[in-house]
Amino acid sequence: GSGVGLVVGVGTHAKMMVLRQANRQLRLDAMGALKKVLESLHASIAPSLRNSKSMEQADTSASVNISLDTDAVLKSPLPTQDGGGSGPPTLVQIYDTKQKLREEQIQIMLRFNQKPAAGIKYAAEKGHLDATNPIGVAEFLLKNQNSFEKTQIGDY
Repeated sequence: GSGVGLVVGVGTHAKMMVLRQANRQLRLDAMGALKKVLESLHASIAPSLRNSKSMEQADTSASVNISLDTDAVLKSPLPTQDGGGSGPPTLVQIYDTKQKLREEQIQIMLRFNQKPAAGIKYAAEKGHLDATNPIGVAEFLLKNQNSFEKTQIGDY
């Protein structure tokens, strides 16, 4: 009996070592993938941070572009992590702001393609254009013509 238990024990130990090695490799692969994702995120946001000081001094005229514009993201004051005042935006704040702009862009597109007037009204409410300025609306439609259905643009 004890000889069999020893063989099973050795076999179990070997299986555990193989399983640990496989799990270790899986963890290393996951960490490598996470590193690549973070590097990609940093690469897409870091240039924005380097230019943030010059952009704060840039002209803050109204934009009629709903495409994700890093200039617009960085021009808006963001609270610091402690909640007080405004300072240089953190990577997380820039990412959150870009994500919010993406969601707004999708909503504008969906609303416009269902009912053009509702899409224009929503875009104006979110500050993407001045709905009272026909030239601004026309520029907005021209810049986003690939996002909107052509028949809806014509109907509007």
